[in-house]
Amino acid sequence: MNKIVKMKNKVNIKIELTTSEKQKLRSNKVKINDITNFTIDEIEVLIGASFERAREVYALVEFQMIPSIGIKFAEDLVSMGYYSINELEDKDGAKLIEDFELLKGYWIDPCVEDQFRLVVNYANTKDKSKKWWDFTEERKKFRLENGYSNKRPKKAWYDVLNKLDNTAKKNYKMSNYKLKGVPTFRITNYKKAIEFYIDLLGFSIDWEHRFGKTEPVYMQISKNGLVLHLSENKRYKTGVIIFVETKGIEKFRDSILNRKSKNQIPDILTTNWKTKQMEIEDPFENLLRFNES
Repeated sequence: MNKIVKMKNKVNIKIELTTSEKQKLRSNKVKINDITNFTIDEIEVLIGASFERAREVYALVEFQMIPSIGIKFAEDLVSMGYYSINELEDKDGAKLIEDFELLKGYWIDPCVEDQFRLVVNYANTKDKSKKWWDFTEERKKFRLENGYSNKRPKKAWYDVLNKLDNTAKKNYKMSNYKLKGVPTFRITNYKKAIEFYIDLLGFSIDWEHRFGKTEPVYMQISKNGLVLHLSENKRYKTGVIIFVETKGIEKFRDSILNRKSKNQIPDILTTNWKTKQMEIEDPFENLLRFNES
């Protein structure tokens, strides 16, 4: 197969492939990031799938190569019948969001329009310096001057999602079992773990277990509803990331500062999606990402 040299590939392409598709890519020594270097016909052979599936895989990968575009929005574009960046060259971001909202049956978070504006701009200019939030002011100015179509759905996306969430909760209550997950962090030094989690972050030790005095510790700690397991067992790996939904992140950071620890406490940053976030890494390269929406 002859590769077609296209745009520079981007890392962290996310796409759900079947086990067979993954195996075929491995056997053909092709990485998912490189899939757009092949024609649709060639991708059919590479992953052993139909033309429609090959076209979908190509589209999902190519759309994610646009800076700041992820798998969810890539899937949205495919749901609208778009399978390549070139198909968006003569489109208008404002019209695309209106079409998308009519397709969904409810109006969408305004930032999605910024993404439509970005992909149209990229299709026409191939400008990799722009991210979707660079089009926020443009969108706001346009909507202030032009408003929305009278055909725009009256129902908001969050009302629909809340309804779906309530249905999920109802189904959960009707089930005859419950599930609860607790992340396990690998630690390599008990003393350092105590200094970080107990002395610095203010967790409490719920219990500890060892099979013998010199055996690795397995313990549970908790703080304000957050439960973690810490283990010295080598079967676990370091480098885990946990996302912690937080309320009162400033007060939480102040409480850490008041402990006067040697650890450097990071500032609270505002993310591009307007949440407050603070990341703290433990002595074992595990990361706690505290986020307040």
